[in-house]
Amino acid sequence: PAKSIPQKEDKAEKNSTTTVVANVMIGIGNKPYLRGEGPGLSWEEGVAMNFIEIGKWAWSPPRKNASLTVQVYRNDQDPDQGGKVEIRPGEKIEITPEFS
Repeated sequence: PAKSIPQKEDKAEKNSTTTVVANVMIGIGNKPYLRGEGPGLSWEEGVAMNFIEIGKWAWSPPRKNASLTVQVYRNDQDPDQGGKVEIRPGEKIEITPEFS
């Protein structure tokens, strides 16, 4: 019998790394932070995102295939006006935050 496709997809997802990418020109001396629910995150204090290239920052949880709910903050103070974003396990999501 043929293997069912959903199992293959589940397996691929488990091997993928959940990644949050912020596309933001935030200004020299400023940094995007993530707050949220999931491994390594809390709503009380953010974690700094890693600089990838100009206008692009990324972060992945310590457990690579975790599901997350996140919100980007500028300098861990100003929240993204777009609100909270839910991320499925193994998903790579790009956010373009807007700050007031």
